[in-house]
Amino acid sequence: MSNSGHLSWLLVPLAGLALACSGEEFASEAPGSGGTASDAGSSGGAAGTPPTGGAGGVAGSPSGGGAAGTPSGGGAAGAAGESGAGGSGGTVLEPCGPVTGKSPKFYTTLDGSTAILKPSSGVGPGAGNGTFTSGKCASALNVKDVGHYLQFPALGNLDTGRGTLDFWMLPDHSPKDGKAHTFLYVAGRFNVAKGDTGSFSVGVNDSAGGTQVTHVKVDYVPYVAGSWVRVTVTWDFSRKDQHVRVYFDQIEVPKYLAASAGPHAMEPVTSGDTLSIGARSSTSSEVAGAVLDDVKLYDAVVFP
Repeated sequence: MSNSGHLSWLLVPLAGLALACSGEEFASEAPGSGGTASDAGSSGGAAGTPPTGGAGGVAGSPSGGGAAGTPSGGGAAGAAGESGAGGSGGTVLEPCGPVTGKSPKFYTTLDGSTAILKPSSGVGPGAGNGTFTSGKCASALNVKDVGHYLQFPALGNLDTGRGTLDFWMLPDHSPKDGKAHTFLYVAGRFNVAKGDTGSFSVGVNDSAGGTQVTHVKVDYVPYVAGSWVRVTVTWDFSRKDQHVRVYFDQIEVPKYLAASAGPHAMEPVTSGDTLSIGARSSTSSEVAGAVLDDVKLYDAVVFP
């Protein structure tokens, strides 16, 4: 790119962007409260809402104990059912940066070219195209035009068995804009995107040819154009249910499985696979349409 404000494969950053993340989006939230009992018995009440987390959920039915707290507040564990053990507590998300005591498998602050060429953790170098701008946590990357995207090696940065994707975005569109937008893509394995119908989806392919697509219906996709939103996706294919969970601003949203075939396990990545952020490729028209910031991938379900 010839424009000085753009980053190309050499990734030339804009200067002078050092805005601190204030965390004010949590300041007015009231402490949460525990959830109610689950008739299914496999889960207890969820944790409360941010910023401080509520009390533990009530016990599940006699067939199971309480589940872990959600990332919406990190409340205490749910109480045990008559024959089940109680779950562990959740984790309160930090406004910016990794969770205290948890090391991301991959982390780029997107604060400039150094953060892309040499991510804070994980395998680099990264390359791509876009412009740096004011972010949620210092500066961030504007990914709004065709040709804007980032690419890193997938091997060493993505755990296909259990993991967590966590990032901030400032969208320039509403969920009902009639266009598709890609946020993270690993070809043939993993796709996090908003469809042209407005639903938010997490697609997983496995080595046996099976596909699992987890959708969040458009009515439950809460982000709006011009406002920062925190997106968190977790997956755990050692479980028999709830493999994928989706959270906006630390609140889990309802979802449904549109396709479910084959064993629900993400296909392992290889040395030739790339992890793309903001679009599938340099020619894809399905760009994120957003400013992206503080992208993290963990090799565990950090926020159960």
